[in-house]
This record gives sequence, C-alpha cells and structure tokens, in this order.
Amino acid sequence: MTNWLWQAYVEWMLGFLRAGALMAVFPVLSSRVIPVRIRLALGGLLAFLVMPWIDAPLVSELDDFGYVTIVVREVFCGLAMGFISRLVFYSVQLAGSVIAFQMGLQMSSAVDPNTDATTETPGLILYYLAAMIFFSLDLHHVVIAGYIRSYEVVPLGAATMAPGLPDFLVARTSYLFVAAVQMAAPLIAVSFLLTYVFALLGRAVPQMNVFSESFSARLITGLFVFGITLQLSAQHIISYGRRVSGDLATIINLLKTA
Repeated sequence: MTNWLWQAYVEWMLGFLRAGALMAVFPVLSSRVIPVRIRLALGGLLAFLVMPWIDAPLVSELDDFGYVTIVVREVFCGLAMGFISRLVFYSVQLAGSVIAFQMGLQMSSAVDPNTDATTETPGLILYYLAAMIFFSLDLHHVVIAGYIRSYEVVPLGAATMAPGLPDFLVARTSYLFVAAVQMAAPLIAVSFLLTYVFALLGRAVPQMNVFSESFSARLITGLFVFGITLQLSAQHIISYGRRVSGDLATIINLLKTA
C-alpha cells in the first residue's frame, strides 16, 4: 500500500510539473493580479484530474538523474505550450505601442495591473479586448484540451527538442510582428498622411508652427481612427486566436521523441 501511495504521489507531482509550468504562462491567468497560490492550485487540480488516466514510469526504475531529467522535460513541455498560446497577447501589446507612437501618446502611460509595468493606453485597451475574445472563443478550453492530449503524443518524461522546434518557435514569434503591424496599419497610414499634409502646409505657410499644430490634429484623428478600427483589430485577434489549436498540435508533435 505504501508503494502504491508513493507511486501515485510521484505521478501527480510529475503531472503537476507540466500543468504548473503551463499555468505559469497561461494567458490572462498568468497576470500578477492572479495570486500565485491560485495558479498553483489550478495546476495541481488539473494534474489531479488527468494523471489517473496517464501511464507513468515506475518510481523504482528511476534514479536521481532520471528524476532530474523528467523534471526538466516536463517543465519545458509546459512552458512551450503556454508560450505558444500566449503569443496573441504579445502581438496586441506590441500593436498598442505602435499605435500610441503614431498618435503621440507615448507619455500617456498607465500601470498595467497584469505586469506591474507601465504601458500605453491603447495597449491596455487592446489587451482587455484580446482577453474577452480569448474567453469568448473558448480558447482556454483549447489550451487545456491540448495539455490533456499532449500526454498521448508526449508521455511523461519523453519530451525532447526536435530539430524543427527552434525554427517553428522563431517563425511563430516573428509572425506576431506581422499581426501587430496589421492591427496598427490604419493608424500608420493616417499618421503618414497627416505628416505629409503638414509638411505641405509648412511650405505653403511658413509662419505656421507646424510642429506644435500637428500634435492636436494627430491626437484627434488618431483617436477617431482607433475607435472606428477596433472591430478590425478584433477580427485580427480572432484570426490569430484560431491558430492556437493548430500551433499547440504542431508544438506537441515537435516535442515528442523521434
């Protein structure tokens, strides 16, 4: 009985490593406003519900090096799945910074409660918009389902880095810059047109202080365009969010032992 309890405890701990690492970078839930104990409890609960159905290596067959190897592999697997599912939020934060720069709102920063760092107001608006879309599309269920199915492809302690994994991570990370530019494209175009118009006015009316006059026009026009293009930004976020399921499946396949 004692060996059985010890085996069950070790299985739960091994499952908790992957689930806990996933919860550490899980979208929205990984923010600083969510206590660490809550995230640990969610990871432990997820492992408790899943591990009875998962085949785990026998404790008696593992030495000290085997334990360390499994710990590193499980944590890496959970972090990789959490990172790939959080890229959409990195893209909206980058888009918010670009939009704030084009509108001249670099100084209008606020403390982001999710990271305790200062961020621009458009970035906060897009972040909360992405959070609502994330839960509305049930993408949190997709991530949890991906965690459960990962054990079918990558058993406990079998995670490894396939040759194509770094290339895939770099490709998906680079795409967030494309998504950010797509969301900020209307503001970039309007900012370019305003700069061109005020450059012409500066040549036509030399007495006009083009530098100071352009600030108010850039701000008012930028706020108007940002407001009417929020729906377009939401569509880009939805399009990016629907890639999460395929990205999770790809990264899980790249984590399995060849």
